Amino acid sequence: NKNLEQLFSGKENLILKTYNEHLYKRTEIVKLKQGSIVFSGLVKGVNNAGKLIVENDVEHIFETGSIEWIH
Repeated sequence: NKNLEQLFSGKENLILKTYNEHLYKRTEIVKLKQGSIVFSGLVKGVNNAGKLIVENDVEHIFETGSIEWIH
């Protein structure tokens, strides 16, 4: 498997770059919900720790499961 070969050969950044290139709604403004707060933001990508990066005036980083997509 090409991705496993890249991972074991130290090319983690290439895998993350490829993942972000295919990330759902990346570079789009989306509506999100955290608790009772609904807000909009630009999906910028996922960092190397697997956290979602969203920008709305400032950059925010969210843990998996801490926000919901509002459609």
